[in-house]
Amino acid sequence: MSALAEFIPRHYRISIDGQDRELDAMLIAVGKGGHFGGGMRICPTASVVDGLLDITIIHAVSRRTLLSCLPLLYVGRFTHLDFVETLRARRVDIGGDDMFAMADGEEIGDVPLTVAARSSAVNLVGLP
Repeated sequence: MSALAEFIPRHYRISIDGQDRELDAMLIAVGKGGHFGGGMRICPTASVVDGLLDITIIHAVSRRTLLSCLPLLYVGRFTHLDFVETLRARRVDIGGDDMFAMADGEEIGDVPLTVAARSSAVNLVGLP
């Protein structure tokens, strides 16, 4: 949580199912499940069985604004905020300067990063 206090907007180059965009954002999260980073519900409607990725973009805002919405991140009720955008896609390519990718709060490497949904790639016990 303290890391969020140091967030500054970054300039991203993204492609969502082949649609290219450039934007400034605090973060772009891509998920198949709804929780990460110690319980934050950053992709609150994500489903591990729907064959799609959920994308949450938190557009550039002040640190004060970002910190004030933290309680909403933990319960997944932040997507109505005017600086939050949610999308769904099968493939997301993310790039930018001086950035690195993270997975569940751990650094996994530099960008560019490609995330693609593959149906039936993982069998989950108890799910159809």
